[in-house]
Amino acid sequence: MNFLHFLAAHRNPVLDAFFQTVSEIGHGYILLALGAAVLWFASPRIGCRAFFGTLAADTLGDVVKALARVPRPWILDPTLVPVPSAQAAATSYSFPSGHVTNFSAFLLILAASLPAPWRRRTLPAAIVLSLLMALSRMYLGVHSPCDVSAGFLLAAAVAFATVRLAPRIEASPRARTAAILALLLAVAALWMAFAVIPPPEDNPQYAKSIYRDLCALLALLPATLLERRYVRHDPAALPPAYRLPALLLGLWGLLFTVNNLPLLLRPALGSILAGNLAAAANPLWIALLFPLLLIPLRRP
Repeated sequence: MNFLHFLAAHRNPVLDAFFQTVSEIGHGYILLALGAAVLWFASPRIGCRAFFGTLAADTLGDVVKALARVPRPWILDPTLVPVPSAQAAATSYSFPSGHVTNFSAFLLILAASLPAPWRRRTLPAAIVLSLLMALSRMYLGVHSPCDVSAGFLLAAAVAFATVRLAPRIEASPRARTAAILALLLAVAALWMAFAVIPPPEDNPQYAKSIYRDLCALLALLPATLLERRYVRHDPAALPPAYRLPALLLGLWGLLFTVNNLPLLLRPALGSILAGNLAAAANPLWIALLFPLLLIPLRRP
């Protein structure tokens, strides 16, 4: 905790605002928007890799959180005072850092999936930005060095596995079938495991984020398969004049699924089921429905 106290002693309004902004970029909705832009207008292949890898890293990180149940730094050390706005949003367990895990996995997969000349330039930048995210979480007082280190290592492992396995899965129907079966078995095993593990008394909804991650993975799987077979989205076929309006429309739809869809579903389905369905709607919109809407805009 000494390093966290050192950072806290050197806080000032400028650094507070800077690291709050850095930390905000690691939120799920920002990564969704960035990944959607890559999938729609750059490379569906790289975009799907980034989505699968980031979702897998997020799920594994949430599983470790739920099993380790490490309290936040200010609970372990009451003399540590975090930045209040960051503390208010830090409601889950501490180990590993979800921001660092998700942000690092996303950037590392994107950088490592690029052609070799670009990869040599972007991979060091991805590592530096990941370390900056880690520093922001410690500066704000919501994670310890152990938390952010574990998050980065988990992200690096998932990114490595994603980049190594993705080309084989994309090229071989047999490998793709095996990957689908493995994913379904893993999802079923995790769902059943956390259905029987007793929740802690102080946090009965501790596994809520895990179920939402699993719903998103289950939705992303058929969305990518259907898009590959029937839609075959090609960013190069979209005229440049249509790209900015299309981006704004796509992000508006994503904003609707993130913010408004749970509110619409909650009265009829309850908050838990509404949240799970909204989590599934995000990858459906990004990977399948919006590319489907872009078909009429393609060049003939």
